[in-house]
Amino acid sequence: MSFHINSSSTTKRIFFGIVLLAVAAALICYSIGLGPELSGVPLYKIILGLVLLAWIFKKIIFSYALRHRFQIAIPLALLFMLFEKEIAFWAGLPEENIVNNWLIAAAAIICHFAVCLIIPKSHRSIFSKRIGSDHAFSSEMLYIDAVASPNASVTNHLGNREVFYQNVESIADDATLTLDISNSMGNVEVHVPVNWQVVNNMETSMANTEIRANRGFGPKLIITGRNRMGNVEIES
Repeated sequence: MSFHINSSSTTKRIFFGIVLLAVAAALICYSIGLGPELSGVPLYKIILGLVLLAWIFKKIIFSYALRHRFQIAIPLALLFMLFEKEIAFWAGLPEENIVNNWLIAAAAIICHFAVCLIIPKSHRSIFSKRIGSDHAFSSEMLYIDAVASPNASVTNHLGNREVFYQNVESIADDATLTLDISNSMGNVEVHVPVNWQVVNNMETSMANTEIRANRGFGPKLIITGRNRMGNVEIES
């Protein structure tokens, strides 16, 4: 039996729904002149500021990997540069240009790569039913135990996933496994043994799905899920 845990995706939908409501409320407040001196802040700054805040909170709250939770230097720097004039005004500083923006940008990029070096990329051996992470632009190598997790799911959004099966010598030749892939505008590569039979039941929408030819009569792997504007490859 395959298990699909949707609490994370539900929470994310609620979160981004609140963000959209906040943008709508900001537009209404701006149009009628309500709020803390919002009349002096351009409308595009308010919208971009809310988007950057949503980006920051998304990385902190919804990122599975520790390194991604700390990769907020770039959106913080962009937020500061966007509202530098207003920050200087609210702080009562005589100069609108508090800090050289090039220095802020350089420091943010250095901090970003420092976090990448200090906290290594996730390489995980998977025994749970659902694997992968929802944060965008990330890259992971994932390992599925063929005995412990015969029915697994992989989630990928705007990222890159390489999936490998472990403990494959311990399953019978007549065994059936399923892998549910949810891929959106990303790349997923699944590496399976040469003798496995692969059955493709995946829905493809404006995407590329490549399944290698079956060469043996070993265990059967059924691929389900949806590939939307991305690339999925099953290879040996």
